[in-house]
Amino acid sequence: MDPDLKRRLKATPALPSLPPAAVRILDIARSNEPQPRELYEAIQLDPALSARLLRASNSPAFRRVGEVRSLREAQMVLGYDATLTLSLSFCLFTTIRRLEAGRLDYEHFWRRSACVASVAALIAKSRGLAGAEAMLAGLLKDIGVLVLDSITPADHPGWTSDEQAAAQLAAEVGAWLINEWRLPDYLASVSWATRDLDRRLPHIPDEDQALVEVVGVADELVGIWLADDTGGQLDNSRDLVARRWAWSPEQLYQLITEADEAIKGNLALLDLSQFDEQIMVGVMDQAREVLLFQNLSQFKTTHEANSQADALRERARQLEESSLRDELTGVWNRRKLFSFLEVTLEDARTAGTPVTVAFADLDRFKPVNDDYGHAAGDVVLNHFAQKLSRLVRGDDLVARYGGEEFAIVMPNTGGETAKTALTRVLKQAAETRYAVREGKSLQVTASIGMRSVDPRSEPEVSARELLAEADEAAYHAKAIGRAALVASDPDGLRVVHRLGQPSVMGRLGQTLVSAFRRR
Repeated sequence: MDPDLKRRLKATPALPSLPPAAVRILDIARSNEPQPRELYEAIQLDPALSARLLRASNSPAFRRVGEVRSLREAQMVLGYDATLTLSLSFCLFTTIRRLEAGRLDYEHFWRRSACVASVAALIAKSRGLAGAEAMLAGLLKDIGVLVLDSITPADHPGWTSDEQAAAQLAAEVGAWLINEWRLPDYLASVSWATRDLDRRLPHIPDEDQALVEVVGVADELVGIWLADDTGGQLDNSRDLVARRWAWSPEQLYQLITEADEAIKGNLALLDLSQFDEQIMVGVMDQAREVLLFQNLSQFKTTHEANSQADALRERARQLEESSLRDELTGVWNRRKLFSFLEVTLEDARTAGTPVTVAFADLDRFKPVNDDYGHAAGDVVLNHFAQKLSRLVRGDDLVARYGGEEFAIVMPNTGGETAKTALTRVLKQAAETRYAVREGKSLQVTASIGMRSVDPRSEPEVSARELLAEADEAAYHAKAIGRAALVASDPDGLRVVHRLGQPSVMGRLGQTLVSAFRRR
């Protein structure tokens, strides 16, 4: 700093001295050990300070539950460090107000300082720094401007002729006064360095750089509330926080939302006049509009890319599914049947739940093709497949095994439940008429074989063994006269349900089945 200016600063009667409460609080702050009792007693020396701390502890930024009614409660709510820093903030604010010499727009100056302090505290908390320290640093960042205003004529060439030189001079004076008052060193670092965030000053300690950046960014962001061009300030702020910290527009909007309440609270704590409510509402409205526009732009670009990717994925899924579907009936094919049954058995072994596999074989299907043509046979196959799909549960799988034979896999289904469901299929199949040509319809029954397994008692049974045994049961259902449900188990074959009376051939088939079971 210019030696002549330093002499003038030391000699000027306009510079106030710190009040006793501030001096005592600074002594406590310099102590290596917390001194909560001494801090409490120092705050009591200044009734106005006590009142402000009570108001601070009841503000949205600090209040936890219930109303704080005493200074001791306030100290507990705020915590030792925040109480110390906030006390110092309020003492220094009252002292600095005495520097007002009548030339600056003090209302604008202090509103800006309160905004910087509020936003800096919020950013600091989001970045793991002390919010109270950031608030004090934001409040004192431009103290040099007030000092120069109190001793320097408005037309002083070193003060007003060059904006950059004036800012540097104010920063130097602010740092000088902070050192004269023996305030914490980080406050001088903030006063020195925030005028140019992209330039790292060698004499600023590394531990202060994060706080310098926070207060410097806050100083840029407050234009959102103070500048005429709120929309332009929002765009600049969005770019700044994205470049500095990779913040999204949503994070900036969240900060603006929280700052809206914090600014109101700090203006009240410092006994400063509030912004016009329309200004605050307008800021929030424009912030929402900018965020919405940004999101819509990003959404359009992302949506187009996602749409293309979704279309490709959907096409791949369709191709994959079509390779697993039976072309005629639309139900699953054998490839899907085997893979599904393997997975189902593995899940059943893990969960200890039963599984049932069934085969439904259409009876006397060859005469349908011979008498009415293959187109009529296709109609019967297609309609039967659709009815079968409707009769089973959504978790069950229906697949065309080949020709007129269909397989059903029923996860988490034991023998008795499966018998009830498959008996219903047996009856519904027999009651259905298939329109094979104009004026002509057919009834076609089905023979069904089933095999249920409990993996806990048969852990080694395979998918192919289950299918083979269910297929064998369907074969024997045909042998006893068709239109029957036959169950297979480790002890043999058992007729579960049969429609109508067995024919002579059916009785012969039953005899053969009985003989087979006795072997």
